Amino acid sequence: MIDQSLESLTGALRDSEFLRTLLAVRPDGGTAWALADEPVRPLRDAEIRRLVADGNSAEDWGLVRVAEWFRPGLVKHNEFLGNVTLGQFEGVVRGPGDIEFPAGVYRSTISNSVVGHNALVRNVGLLAGCAVGNNALLSDCGRVMGGLTTFGNGIAIPIGPQCGGRWLRLFAEISLDLATALTSPKFDRGLDGRYTELLEAYLRMVQGTRTVIGGGARITNVPVLQNVYIGPGAVVDAATRIADSTLLSSAEEPVRVSDGACITESVIQWGVEIRGPAAVERSALLEHASVERFGKIADSVIGPNSGIGGAEVASSLIGPFVSCHHQGLLIAARWPGGRGNLGYGAAAGCNHTSRAPDQEAVLGEGLFIGLGAQLQYPVDFSRAPYSVVASGVNVPPQRLAFPFSLLRSPTESIPDVPPGAHLLIPAWVLSDNLYAVQRSAFKFRNRDRAMRHRLSYEVFRPDIMALVSEALHRLEHPAREGEVYTEREISGLGRCVLLERHRAAAIRCYSEHLERFQLLRWWERFEKASSTEFDREEIRERLSRLVELSVEFAESVERSKQRDEKRGAQIIDDYAAAHEPTRDDPVVRESWEEVARMREQVAQVLAARGRHTAVTALAGS
Repeated sequence: MIDQSLESLTGALRDSEFLRTLLAVRPDGGTAWALADEPVRPLRDAEIRRLVADGNSAEDWGLVRVAEWFRPGLVKHNEFLGNVTLGQFEGVVRGPGDIEFPAGVYRSTISNSVVGHNALVRNVGLLAGCAVGNNALLSDCGRVMGGLTTFGNGIAIPIGPQCGGRWLRLFAEISLDLATALTSPKFDRGLDGRYTELLEAYLRMVQGTRTVIGGGARITNVPVLQNVYIGPGAVVDAATRIADSTLLSSAEEPVRVSDGACITESVIQWGVEIRGPAAVERSALLEHASVERFGKIADSVIGPNSGIGGAEVASSLIGPFVSCHHQGLLIAARWPGGRGNLGYGAAAGCNHTSRAPDQEAVLGEGLFIGLGAQLQYPVDFSRAPYSVVASGVNVPPQRLAFPFSLLRSPTESIPDVPPGAHLLIPAWVLSDNLYAVQRSAFKFRNRDRAMRHRLSYEVFRPDIMALVSEALHRLEHPAREGEVYTEREISGLGRCVLLERHRAAAIRCYSEHLERFQLLRWWERFEKASSTEFDREEIRERLSRLVELSVEFAESVERSKQRDEKRGAQIIDDYAAAHEPTRDDPVVRESWEEVARMREQVAQVLAARGRHTAVTALAGS
């Protein structure tokens, strides 16, 4: 189990292109790496005269080395300081706007650096201690410098309590599963020891003194680049500063940084985009995450395919498919399941209190925190996945344990309830907002670009439904029956109240969805089983019920979408002109297509086994 948890680290030690590149650069400062192991030579006298004639100067021309087929005519108006190695320049390099520039070195100061074959260094104030790969572009930059660094690897960040307690040391290829395991309450000390041992080996391989610009990278208009590794194919344009960081990248999955972004002491994985005035500090952005429009990330891990725009995230671990695209606050939160949303003006935690910043939140998969909602710490919603905190609700410290629920302020007077208590409606998302669940699964499947994380798109999984089963059991067995319930009567309600009518409705809804889930699992086993393992009447009854529940599921999806359509048309005069009808909505259509596929599969399997009577009965369901 420990070895499996550490796969992203052991795999990196074995196969990382990042580590291979740094190890190749270390012996000679990057000469062999940037020049593809081709030999270098001193400048010839005629070449020096041509370089001087073209406006170049050198502290010592004897310290300048070049590739065998070096052409001096493509090196103009530069100053060379210390040991400089230049590759062979010919052809063009594609820059911003796909404009083509001739390869070479122009109007720059180069100190103790290597410029690889067919690269372009143009208008760079100071290129010092760097290795520039073949076909890379550096244009209109200020200081591009190297120095002793681990490129942001090995830094320790606090996940959860901001004053420490759950420290996580980062490395470039870290996976969400490993980051979660290392910050879990069920933390394995054996995992910690093994991780520390392997990470130290990793850091010994990472440490270097040169900034490395990978082959085919395009870097333009950046004032400061210092102690960075920028992988192949990366596109960096008009960032303000990138320092002590790793940008993993490839031609197929380029990292993109632009428009005033600032990155310090961070590790950025493949396909990540950081746009607009945005700041990333001491953090890990996992593959195909994004930060934009004044987003601020500090001491955090942002999971695959998650997007932060305008929000501030600190000391948090966020899982996949999380959207925080508006101004909001998420501090000291562990949200490994992700797949949720932080609405505009919502605040989870506070960065200034009268006490030490030692509290935290544990959030459940799929949690939706509505507009202006406030979560006071500590809170634990880990056992309430796919729940909704309604707009404007101020949630006091508590633990909730009812999946697919709605937490809102009461709209009616409830006797004998403490002032400020909120109303919890278990299973509300399943009964009244199933469209949102199906839409989420649809988005996960269509927006997943991660290649190295295996992410589930299915909401109704065994681990989620186990929580539903536990919640159903607690609802069915209160300490006493009445019209109003609190934590004293039903555990898992936190500081909320539950009305009897909502309890009864939730029992029915949870039960039906559990039955559907169990029948789907039985159906999977049935398809693989021999024809003699099941009773014929049992098969007919179970499959009839499965089709019936599947139809009810699709009807509920459509009904919850129709509610929006009806309400919108009552309020907005031209609503119909700007919105497609519910029947044409892709999520609704797909829900009904699943029903059609289910009916067809049931008919085919039963026909193949010769149960024609059952087929005939199901065909009209």
